[in-house]
Amino acid sequence: MKKGALLKYYRKQKDMSQEEVSEGIVSPSYLSKIENNQINAADETMNLLFERIGIDSSHLQQVEDEFKSDLTDWERTLLTNDPVGSKIIHEKLQANLDTIKNIELLLDFHVKLIRYHIINTNFNAVGRSLEIIQGISEHMNNRTEFFYHKHLGNYLLNHFEYEEAQNHLELATNKYSDNTFSRTEKADLYYLYSICLARLRRDAIALEYAKEALDIYRDKYLLKECANTHVQLGASNSRIQNYEIAQFHYDTAKDLALQLKLTPLLGIIEHNIANLKLKMNKYTEAIDHLEICLEYKSESYNTSYFTSLILLVSINYRANNLEEAQKWVKEGMHLKNKYQATNLQKLELEFFHKLLLNSTEEWEAFIMDDFISYLESNHKWYHLITYSKIIATYFKEKFSYKKSTYYYELAVNAYQSLHRY
Repeated sequence: MKKGALLKYYRKQKDMSQEEVSEGIVSPSYLSKIENNQINAADETMNLLFERIGIDSSHLQQVEDEFKSDLTDWERTLLTNDPVGSKIIHEKLQANLDTIKNIELLLDFHVKLIRYHIINTNFNAVGRSLEIIQGISEHMNNRTEFFYHKHLGNYLLNHFEYEEAQNHLELATNKYSDNTFSRTEKADLYYLYSICLARLRRDAIALEYAKEALDIYRDKYLLKECANTHVQLGASNSRIQNYEIAQFHYDTAKDLALQLKLTPLLGIIEHNIANLKLKMNKYTEAIDHLEICLEYKSESYNTSYFTSLILLVSINYRANNLEEAQKWVKEGMHLKNKYQATNLQKLELEFFHKLLLNSTEEWEAFIMDDFISYLESNHKWYHLITYSKIIATYFKEKFSYKKSTYYYELAVNAYQSLHRY
C-alpha cells in the first residue's frame, strides 16, 4: 500500500476528517490527492501528516521491512517442511499482521500460509487464505504467482484433485526462473510435479522431473529430500515394470532413511517394496515387508497405517493365508474407530471382515448395497478394479459364473473410467 493510501487508512481508523489532519500543513483538497495517490508529497510533508494522526511513519516502514524479512525467512523453513521453525516465524508474522497494509506483502503472506497449513495438515484453514487471495489477486507479482500456483497445486495434490493440481504445478513450472528462485525451490517443484504426474499414471514424464529433482538434491546434499525422491522414482519405475530399477531406488531410499532415522519414511518404503513384490507375485516377501512396515507405522495409527494393514489383509487372503487375514482384519476393525481410518478404509475393512468372518449372504448384501455403490459414486476407480476382481474370482471359484462375469465387466468399466478421468 502506498503512503497516501496508508495515511488515509489510519486517518479513518482514528476517525479524523481531512480538515483536521491537513490544517496548517496542506489544504484538504491537496490531502485528498495525496490519499488517492494522485500526488507524491515531500517526505517532510508526509511525516507531518502522519504525526498529526499520531503515527510514526518511519516506524511503519520499519515494521513493514521487518515483516518482509520474516517472510523471506519463513519461505526457507517452508521449503524444508520444517514444522517447528515455520511455526515460530508464523507466530511472529501473525502478531504483526494487523499493522501491515501493503497488499503485496499480505498476498505473499497468505500464499505462503497455504504451504504452512499443508505442512501442519490443517487443510480446512486453506480455504480462508484462498478467499483473501482471490479478493486481491490482481496485485500479484510474478514471484507471488509462482508460489501461488505451486502451493495451490500441492494443496490440490493432497486433496486427490490431480488434474487441477497438474494445471497449477505446470503454471508454476512455466513461471520458474533460475534468476529469481533457488535451485532447491526448483527441485521441490519438480518433486511435487513428478508425484502429481505419477498419480495421473504419466510415469514416463514423472520420472524425468523426479530425476532432475534428485540431481539438485544430491548437489545440495539434501539427504532427506533425496530419500523421498528415490521413493518416488521407485514407485514410477515399479508401475512401468522396471522392477530392478525400482528395487534399487527403494533400497537407496531405505539406506538413507535408516541413516537419518526417518521412521515414517521407512514405513512408506516398506509398503512400496511390498507392492513391488506383489506385482512380481512374491506374496511371502510382500507380507514380510508389510509386517515390518506396520511396525514402523504403529508409532502413529494414521490413515497410512490402515492403508498398509488393508493391503496385508488382501495379500494374505489372495495367498489363502486365511487365519492371518482374519487376524489382521480383526486388528483393523478394533482400531478403525479409535484412530484416523477414512470412510473408505472403514468400508474396506468391513468388506474383508464380512468376507472372512460373516455369512456369504451378509457379505453379498454389503457389497451390493454399500460397498460398490460407494466406490462408484466417489469415483474410486482403482479400488473398484481391485475389489471387483477379488469378488469376481470369489464367485468363479464358487462356480457362480454369471456373478463372476458381472464383476469382471465391472472391473473393465472401472479401468476405462480410470483412464477417462
